[in-house]
Amino acid sequence: MPSKSKLVFNLSSIYKILQVFLLSTILLSLGNLYAFNALVNNLETDQYDGQKLTIPLVMAGGTIYRNVTITIDSVVAVNGGEAFYALDQYDPVTNQLSIPAVMYGGILYTNVVVKVGTVLKVGYVVTNGVQRGESVFCYKVDCVDGLSHFKLYDTMNPSSNPLLLDTVKSLNTAQQDVITRTKAYLKENPDNIGLLLIENDKIVFESYHPLINRNTPLYSKSVSKSLLSLAVGKAICNGFLPNINTKAKEINPILGEFAQGDATIKQLLTMTSGAARGTNATTLPLNLNSTGDPSKSFYYSNYLQMKEVDSHQMDSNGKLVLPGSEWSYKAFDPIAAGFLFVKDSKNYLPEIFQNEIWSKFGTENPSYWVKDLNGVTYTDGSFFSTLRDQARLAIGLKNIITSNGTDCFSNYLNEATSKQVDLKGLPTDSVYRLNDYTYQGYGYYFWLEGRDDAPNTIIMRGANGQKIAIDKSRNRIMIYSHYKGNNIYQMDQIFRDWK
Repeated sequence: MPSKSKLVFNLSSIYKILQVFLLSTILLSLGNLYAFNALVNNLETDQYDGQKLTIPLVMAGGTIYRNVTITIDSVVAVNGGEAFYALDQYDPVTNQLSIPAVMYGGILYTNVVVKVGTVLKVGYVVTNGVQRGESVFCYKVDCVDGLSHFKLYDTMNPSSNPLLLDTVKSLNTAQQDVITRTKAYLKENPDNIGLLLIENDKIVFESYHPLINRNTPLYSKSVSKSLLSLAVGKAICNGFLPNINTKAKEINPILGEFAQGDATIKQLLTMTSGAARGTNATTLPLNLNSTGDPSKSFYYSNYLQMKEVDSHQMDSNGKLVLPGSEWSYKAFDPIAAGFLFVKDSKNYLPEIFQNEIWSKFGTENPSYWVKDLNGVTYTDGSFFSTLRDQARLAIGLKNIITSNGTDCFSNYLNEATSKQVDLKGLPTDSVYRLNDYTYQGYGYYFWLEGRDDAPNTIIMRGANGQKIAIDKSRNRIMIYSHYKGNNIYQMDQIFRDWK
């Protein structure tokens, strides 16, 4: 922006009489405006009220600023053309602001260029920059209530008979000790915005950031992959999906266009599809991935993301890597698995997940799964739910796994949470790790044999610090959510060392 001093909210500037033209007069006189009706008003665009311009996001000098309010000195041009939602761009040399889209008087004007007058307000600097699509514009607790940023999602209704979560009334010495250590950890690591410790299905410790509470649906990120695995298991058991060894393209022919099409359901679930290593739908260029609306990356078609980014993996000799022959962590395998639920242009994943899982595990609150503009669930990582409902789900899964049941879903779940892929000794570019080799085993979107976990612990985890840990041997569960993920291994170790 013009100067650092102008980035400070200045009350006197609000009352200053500015000698500028009203934007409406200038826009209408240019004759080359491109107007849309107010149906697009629900998108996060710039807003002009005739006196001040409110900008959701603007790039200035390599830094993204959020919630900026300015006055306009003059309008340079209205170039019109197709509406393309992107970050505003500020040029300090010319003092010009390029605006992809601005709403004024119920009309959307596109590709507008103005000279900046006075900067009235800057909400905050987006210190994370443009990272993964689901983390874009995430700043402190702004991302824990991230559901407010999304406008396309399916709601999963909870159980009609929620599981009561009791709290331990009389703490034993070991429980007191783990609470003491956990509180010390939280004091040193304010990035943790929610944490639950459970033993014998009762809450031992519960903590939340002061701006949220136990009813806040939190962003689970790649924990969503594990939840997708549960839906796949239920879909196989109820006959919606065929045998786990069926090729993906035989279920949905559209997957025949991609490497994942030749992989079986099991190979998709174990990240052994033969597709390129590390392909990730959230690493698209900015113009495709994020457009000024924090939810826009998820609006973009899952199919087109695969079409534009995905490819087969080649070995060192230039030959195709065959499905099942190599493990590598990548987003497009679970995204492809999401297409297994698309039949006759309808996505059945939300229905199956709600009816077979979310309402069957005693959940108390709705959950939410973000979808693209075609209604296809973003299965790589976009599920929102409360930590308490995650606990109810974890308790239910633990009970199934330890019950020695022989029904279809019990068999599937025991396979899903057992080592299907040995990660020891794999190349560093294909191993998902934090501070060295974090996990030694992988199931059907479940992590196993964690470096900082107790033996026999089943892990569901997401980037930047989301985790559901089920210690089935000691009947304990830990669930936490961070907004950065710094030092999360310390909390893992506290849970592991709980006596």
